[in-house]
Amino acid sequence: MSCYCKSGQEYINCCEQFHNGSKNPSTPEELMRSRYSAFATINMKYLKETMIGEVVEEFDEEEALAWSKSVNWVGLVVLEAKLIDPTHGVVEFEAFFKDPEEPLIGSMHERSTFTMNDGQWFYTGRLFNEHEQVDLEDKCPCASGKQFQKCCYGDDS
Repeated sequence: MSCYCKSGQEYINCCEQFHNGSKNPSTPEELMRSRYSAFATINMKYLKETMIGEVVEEFDEEEALAWSKSVNWVGLVVLEAKLIDPTHGVVEFEAFFKDPEEPLIGSMHERSTFTMNDGQWFYTGRLFNEHEQVDLEDKCPCASGKQFQKCCYGDDS
């Protein structure tokens, strides 16, 4: 099965190894992708374990669980991933989800911050977060020039 994070790898060779604890993400982008996959697989435990700082206190597990159960996660596009220094990173991404009650695809555009602590990357917050709806016939945000439905939305959604 293809990984939920749209890396092009099989789930077992990608985010599953992070979710089951056999390996830790080695970059902020890997952590962000694994957290997206955790939302897709409704793995709240992993989401909580991969945060530090104020976001842990702000995390509403029941709300996140209810939201994850109410949508189908259908795509992820990493817009930028960079290290600020050896222990701090930023990842800007757009995640796509389908609410069965809505005709359009939902989009969450976020710029997330990450910190390395004791050799492990953690999610520490976001610089911005925007939600909007996307028409399947719009151009894909990955800049391929293709329609979203024929690109990152994928055929397996």
